[in-house]
Amino acid sequence: MVSPARRRDAVAYLMRRHPVSERRACLLVGQHRSTQRYERVAPEYEIKLVDRMNVLAAAHPRYGYRRVCALLRTAYWSRKGSEEDATFRDPSGGTSEPPMNPARFRDPRWGDRPGRSVSA
Repeated sequence: MVSPARRRDAVAYLMRRHPVSERRACLLVGQHRSTQRYERVAPEYEIKLVDRMNVLAAAHPRYGYRRVCALLRTAYWSRKGSEEDATFRDPSGGTSEPPMNPARFRDPRWGDRPGRSVSA
């Protein structure tokens, strides 16, 4: 089994050496074009992400990887975007916890005010 990186090199070689399109070269090598065009995430970003994951894992030792990923998502950790998006951003301007969304915990059957019900 050959890794996708090696297949990328093979596709690039075929395109350079022979007058073949990317589509045909990928077909010959057996690689999807989406895999061919994939760009790896910068290593600096991965180091920052792993550091942040380790901090969260140390603070919450009982949490698994899914919960840590959820914490990263709620903490506005962005995987794409500019360099400033690659760092942990604090949206509330001082606390490390993101603001709670009360609508997320509201039961829609009870309406938005006490004593008021939602019509069916």
